[in-house]
Amino acid sequence: MRSIIIFLIITIENFIGDVSVITNSVVIINCTGELQLHPQLQLPLSAIALFAGYTTDNLMEQMNVSRMTDNSGNGLVAFRYGPVSKKLNGIKLQCKNLITGNMSRLTTLYVVYPPSYTPSPSVQSTTLTEGDTFMYNYIISADPQPDSYTWRRNGQIISNNSRITVTANSITISNVNRSDSGVYSIFSSNVVGNGSAYFTLNVYYPPVLGDIQQSVALNAGAPFTLDCTPVESNPPATVSFSYNNTGTAEESVTTTGYVLSVSSVVRNHRGEYSCEVSNGVGRDSVTVQLMVRAPLTAPRQMNSSDVSPFSATLSWSPSDNGGTKPLKYSINITNNTVTLSF
Repeated sequence: MRSIIIFLIITIENFIGDVSVITNSVVIINCTGELQLHPQLQLPLSAIALFAGYTTDNLMEQMNVSRMTDNSGNGLVAFRYGPVSKKLNGIKLQCKNLITGNMSRLTTLYVVYPPSYTPSPSVQSTTLTEGDTFMYNYIISADPQPDSYTWRRNGQIISNNSRITVTANSITISNVNRSDSGVYSIFSSNVVGNGSAYFTLNVYYPPVLGDIQQSVALNAGAPFTLDCTPVESNPPATVSFSYNNTGTAEESVTTTGYVLSVSSVVRNHRGEYSCEVSNGVGRDSVTVQLMVRAPLTAPRQMNSSDVSPFSATLSWSPSDNGGTKPLKYSINITNNTVTLSF
């Protein structure tokens, strides 16, 4: 008659606590069988296996557990398992004699690991419009929980203020504006190590035109340019031009991108030139009055009425004043011929 007592000893690489092990490390489990009544008899150590406590789960069959040694001289069997994953956190281990059914005492294995985030570590991208409220949340997996965390935007530390609230796993920004665009990161740590995650916030806003002169006077033959390139716009804006509210202009008017140009202005180029930029978020526009100065032309269709020996009334159709108002008119009467000039 003999009885066999099996007890469990655990030694752990990267030792942290009594029975704690860092994720991805290796656990060495020693099972020792002690013979009583007949110490000369040797226990067939191949009959010793590693089980999950309170179950019939033979870990040697279900997991990557290997028998490192089988020293039948001292009754020691060493099992090696690794790398250890987080799912084993809290598992209870027992050695079992498959012949007698005797079990060792329970030992709990605690797996500790650095912070990780879901989704992480891939960069996520979010697009909002100015004035929206932005909320971003992470699920943190860590044991123990992080003892410190830091939020950054484009590498600069973010602190709580009237618009921004940050926690260990979330950030909220109210009334977002264009300055909030950038790459955000959360960095945290515990006694095991560090963890981080990143995402990109892209804030859309309407286009804004620069300071454009709204009244331009040029001499005939001079070039004219209307540059409607937005000084700010996200996303990029499109542009449309119109001439005297018709959407068309002289053939000599060309447009390239955001720029309308006339290489050499003439009288027919006088009028209103408008441009509008838009990007789906908003729009901006400007109208420029172009005046072209050119030589005067003679009056047309001069008529007389109420003619008497002492007086007469003269009338005529206005001429093209060339963009400037005539200073005076001159009327010459020679041999009963009336001549009107400037």
